[in-house]
Amino acid sequence: MQYQVKKPKKLTGTEIADIHNIISACNKHDSLSHTFDQTDDFKKDSDINTFLLYDKDTLLSVITLFVPRKIEAEAAAFTLPEFRRKGLFSKLLNEVTIELAGRGIPDLLFVCDKNSKDGRNVLNHINADYEYSEYSMKLNPQQLPDLEMDNGLQIREAIISDKPDLGKINMTSFNDSKNEVFSSDKRIFYTLLYHKKIIGMIGIYIEEKKYYIHGFCINPEYRNRGFGRQTLNYMVKKYYNMKPGKEIVLEVQIDNINALSLYKKAGFRIITAYDYLRLPIT
Repeated sequence: MQYQVKKPKKLTGTEIADIHNIISACNKHDSLSHTFDQTDDFKKDSDINTFLLYDKDTLLSVITLFVPRKIEAEAAAFTLPEFRRKGLFSKLLNEVTIELAGRGIPDLLFVCDKNSKDGRNVLNHINADYEYSEYSMKLNPQQLPDLEMDNGLQIREAIISDKPDLGKINMTSFNDSKNEVFSSDKRIFYTLLYHKKIIGMIGIYIEEKKYYIHGFCINPEYRNRGFGRQTLNYMVKKYYNMKPGKEIVLEVQIDNINALSLYKKAGFRIITAYDYLRLPIT
C-alpha cells in the first residue's frame, strides 16, 4: 500500500467526516464512546493538531491533539481495527513529535479509554507512564437537582479583574495557575462570590451537541459549606433550561471521592473511564 500522511492546518469537510467515521468504527469495535470536536478554540492558525494517514481515499489512522497549555499536548489516537499492528500509529507519532518539538512542547499526554485493550497495549509498548484516571459523566435529565441558593452567594460571568484571585484559587486547587482562563472566546467562565468576596470559579465549554463543565474549583476556606453543590445545581439548571435536548457533561478524577459524590447528587452518571499516560518527547 502507498500510504499518505496529511498534516492539515485547517481541516476540510471531507477530512472531518473521515475522522468521525474512523472514530465511529473504533467505538463500535472496542465498545468506546469517543467523540471529535473540530472547533479547537486554543489552536493557532499555524499549529498542526491533526495527523492523518490515508490509503488513497480511506483514512486508516489519526492522531488528534488538544494543546491548551505549553507544558503538554493531550493526544487521542485511532486506527481502523483491520489495520492495527502495521506501524501506522508509529508513523503518525513520529510526525507528532516533530511538530511538538518545533513548538517547544515537551510531553504528550495520551487519553485512553479503559475499554481499549489495543490502545493500552500500544501505550505500554512505547513506555508511556500512567498518570491518573478520570470518569466521564453525563447529566441524567430525569434527575435534575433542586435549586436552593444562599443569599450571600453570587454567580456571574468572570471579568478580567477577577483573574488574579481566580489564578490563586486554581493554583491551590489544581497546582496550576491556568493563565488560559480568559484566552478562549468559546468558553464562558463564571466567578463565584460570597458576600462580594471571590471564592471560586466554574467554566462552560459550548460544543455543538454538548455543554462541558470544567475548571470548577472553590477556595479551600469556603469548601464544605454547600457552595459547590449550590453552584453546580445552578449551572445545571441554567444550561439545561437553555437547550433541554443538549447533553451536559463533565470529567472528574476517579480518586476525587468528594467531587464524584457531588456530581452524582446533582444528577450525573458515569459513562466511561479514561486513563491518562504521559510520554516525554524531548
